[in-house]
Amino acid sequence: IVLDDMIREGKKRGLMSYEQVKAIEFIKESFTIENGLLTPTFKSRRYAVEKKYKELFQTIYKNAKI
Repeated sequence: IVLDDMIREGKKRGLMSYEQVKAIEFIKESFTIENGLLTPTFKSRRYAVEKKYKELFQTIYKNAKI
């Protein structure tokens, strides 16, 4: 439902297909300073996020409808 809404809104706003979200995944864990996914200034630690969710990212890209 969320992905369909995002695609519909993107089309309404004139986004090209390559600009549209192709897949989305929700995770239960919040990004926090304590779990190392945020800096003290609340910016995401990209390397830590990539490392933690590497398998999830690979699955999303593998299953995305392109």
